[in-house]
Amino acid sequence: MRPASAILMTIGIGLMTGCVATPKTSYRADLQAVEQAQPNRNPILILVWLDQTPSRYSNGVPQATVVDFEPLLRVLEQNGGELAVGAIRDMSNRPLIRCHFDEPPISNAQEPDRTANVFVRQQATKKYARALHDDVARVTEWLERNAKLRSECRTALSNAVAKTSDAPRTDMNGALLRTKLLLDEPQTSWSLPPQRYAVMITDGIGNVNGPAPDSLGETKLLIVNSAGSLGTLEGLRPLRFESIAAAFRFVLDDSAVLRQTEGR
Repeated sequence: MRPASAILMTIGIGLMTGCVATPKTSYRADLQAVEQAQPNRNPILILVWLDQTPSRYSNGVPQATVVDFEPLLRVLEQNGGELAVGAIRDMSNRPLIRCHFDEPPISNAQEPDRTANVFVRQQATKKYARALHDDVARVTEWLERNAKLRSECRTALSNAVAKTSDAPRTDMNGALLRTKLLLDEPQTSWSLPPQRYAVMITDGIGNVNGPAPDSLGETKLLIVNSAGSLGTLEGLRPLRFESIAAAFRFVLDDSAVLRQTEGR
């Protein structure tokens, strides 16, 4: 999957040259644009928790910024998925910020059989070129839609990271239950099975009683703080990171696979 700007440039070249190109080459730019838009990984479902309790200051919990999320937003925009952001507070069951990104459209164009006779191949090539042209229109709409969603998500993230860390208690169990509820439910609306991650930017130390899940299923759990603290999360054996950038980099590296079926 190439950046959106590169795909749009290819589409523009196709529009400028298509009217004078020969039948054999008229669909090449369209084909290139459609191929560039295909995903290089399965959709990512990721829930990021921001600790909004005063203890984060003494336990090495970094402050998230919108810039931290940019690499993640870029991959979500190109491949589809969803970013959710929650607040760890005295009650961690508040509504989540949710940013949905559509998957790239899958091409419906069927390449002509090169072994067919000339007449049949000519008709099939015309049909193929028309289908690719329709695919390019869908790719263009998808690019514009996801670019708008990315802009809206940045605005929502700006509000989220600006919240004051003033909660009197830390409801880690509630955050874990919300994580399991969101990420462990069946995901049937995606063309490709999504990959699941939870990144908890917190010291992990909870002091609100309540039930907690024994596991998070297929979700990979990451914790971010510089004190090495796990707290309530210790039994779930999360992956430890000291910086938000390193945690997100792991998610992007780990998710860089394309699978047709569930599995890790």
